[in-house]
Amino acid sequence: DKTTETMLAGFGGGGPMLLTTVADALSVSKAIIPSMAPVFSAYGIGFSDLSQQYQIHLDINASHAIQGLSDELLLRATRDMFAESTDIGDCVLNWTLVNASGDGQVINWAPGSTIPGDFSFPVLLRLEAIKEIDRLQFRAGEEKDAYAAVTIETRELFYRGRHLDVPLYRFADLEVGATAVGPCVVEDDYFTARLDAGWRFAMSNNCDLLLTRGLIILPLC
Repeated sequence: DKTTETMLAGFGGGGPMLLTTVADALSVSKAIIPSMAPVFSAYGIGFSDLSQQYQIHLDINASHAIQGLSDELLLRATRDMFAESTDIGDCVLNWTLVNASGDGQVINWAPGSTIPGDFSFPVLLRLEAIKEIDRLQFRAGEEKDAYAAVTIETRELFYRGRHLDVPLYRFADLEVGATAVGPCVVEDDYFTARLDAGWRFAMSNNCDLLLTRGLIILPLC
């Protein structure tokens, strides 16, 4: 469900190009173009823990073998985490049982425990192994006053049925606090962003472009 806090992200080489057009179609009034937009997916790995997930199907004839099956999952997790240069002893292990044939109830489980009597078969035994990593942190930075970005460059657009010369801003030249209104174009070495009329951009402390439509104002943080 869309709320006033909903924010649409545009990343990759092409995502920023139609970001405000898509946001308008979705009635979303906030959007963001991350500073690392061209490599956003790869960069995002720096914010993610290492994890492996496994599950195995138990039928009624295998209920007595659950300990052996859990040992099998643990061995697979140990090998996979070793491939990530991680010892299984440094991981958090989350074991769960899923009542696959009933209402989908999920409960925590511990190796050596039995399956609850109210669980009907088949049952799914799941293991998630997680190694928490030191995450990249956003810069706090000092807030700076907003200022109107200035450019003498233009770019020709075919916009709403006619050709227009609109302001062109170089992403590398924008400093924290820079703002401008659409229609305009922001160009990076690896992406191009087009802002439709009614949208404003502001460069945040983390050098992301925060886009707002109408009178909504976003803090530069």
